[in-house]
Amino acid sequence: RKIRSLIKAEGPDIVLSTYPLTSAMLASLKRRGKITLPCANLVTDFAPHPMWMYPDLDDNYVMHIATVESVATMMEASPTTVVAPLVARRFLGPSRRVEARAALGVPEDAFVVMVIGGGWGVGNVERSARAVASVPGVWTLVVCGRNESLRKKFDDDPPPRSIVRGFVDNMPELIDACDLAVQNAGGLTSLEALRRGCPVVITDAIPGHGVANGELMDRVGVARYARDPADLPAAVAACRDDPGLRARAEKMAVGFAELPSAGAALLALAKGVRSHAAIGLPGVPPPNFDGTPRRGQVAEREVEVVGGPGPEVSTGAS
Repeated sequence: RKIRSLIKAEGPDIVLSTYPLTSAMLASLKRRGKITLPCANLVTDFAPHPMWMYPDLDDNYVMHIATVESVATMMEASPTTVVAPLVARRFLGPSRRVEARAALGVPEDAFVVMVIGGGWGVGNVERSARAVASVPGVWTLVVCGRNESLRKKFDDDPPPRSIVRGFVDNMPELIDACDLAVQNAGGLTSLEALRRGCPVVITDAIPGHGVANGELMDRVGVARYARDPADLPAAVAACRDDPGLRARAEKMAVGFAELPSAGAALLALAKGVRSHAAIGLPGVPPPNFDGTPRRGQVAEREVEVVGGPGPEVSTGAS
């Protein structure tokens, strides 16, 4: 009732929800004919919960065709558009890697790994950071977010070759300075890293959507998933010793940038155009983002893109 009243008071042309419960309320209002304006749902995880997709909404925005396939096996098909991972504008544009590494104060030839648990520093960040720091020659940037107790642990007993930060407002620059990002959920921080061409490893995944994200992102080639936390040092060492790692990540970032933005999709939807991925049709396995084929994966579908890069919708500070 409050959402309906808010829509009536504000008079928007279109509504975009970025929160599952809000999307569910909008879907209910649409289904019962209480609102008629276009409504869309933005899913910020690669592997959404089945209840995060709503056939009663005019569109559901996801970031990979594999997301469409995975959801189609769980519930009723929903109108879906594949869009570029949604990040704040400051995460777009060219890398400032040289300046960022100089500001961070790491050696020019260092392999730098960011370990982060989001803005709240959740998950077993300490175990991951110390595992990363055990890899010879690797520098570790630990971002503790607002988790002050975690920050104190590192201040009292810092890992070797480490830099510890709390909550930061210069995440694009920190990502540019790093060669790898280690995260535990495949959430917004992972999207920010992917858009800036920084490779991602997911480990010690948060039960539920974190595990599902790790598995799907690994399967489609957008991140590596170290299922057993004990395997993290080996995964980091493999990334360190891979000379083509950064170039492939940067190419993947270009691929994401060529997808329609959520902003462009919204503008098209407001004009009465709805683009959606076909679901359940036979096809061929999709390629990796570097163009090489993959086997044993979901079939790729033709996706009608709406608009061009278009205006980007900002999610605010990291």
